[in-house]
Amino acid sequence: MLELKQSTDEFLFIISLQCVLFLITGIDYLVHHTLYSFGLRFDFYWATPYWIFLNGTFIAMAILSVTAYRIDRESPSKGTSIAIFLTVCAEVFGGFLDTLWFGIAGIMTGDWTLGFKNWTWSIYSHLLGYYDLFSNIMLNIIVATILLCLWYYRYKMK
Repeated sequence: MLELKQSTDEFLFIISLQCVLFLITGIDYLVHHTLYSFGLRFDFYWATPYWIFLNGTFIAMAILSVTAYRIDRESPSKGTSIAIFLTVCAEVFGGFLDTLWFGIAGIMTGDWTLGFKNWTWSIYSHLLGYYDLFSNIMLNIIVATILLCLWYYRYKMK
């Protein structure tokens, strides 16, 4: 019975974490899409501190996830702690949530061209010269492959 309760708690924690990440990213979507129709003009002057706070929130969620894992375990694994932290950060910095929101925008507006314009606001656009939804999906695949290898290696080590 204890094992079932623990797996249920873990499942609820993961679902809660995903909901928080989804909702925080929803705020980002409102800022970078909806508010433009109300006259917001992009400027790095306001965007930079906004991004710092937004990404700081995501990193705090990753730290909170590791802390919850370590508190819950009698003998927490350092390797699993690192894997949890990297997985949560990868959801954000690996572009998974951007892909999700551009998909939702396409469904809501019927305009699937939104994601296929250069994402000039993205750090990747500045590094690569051009970055769009297709580029982001390629990044998603690379990051997902790395994460799968990380977790496979992690569980193989047990």
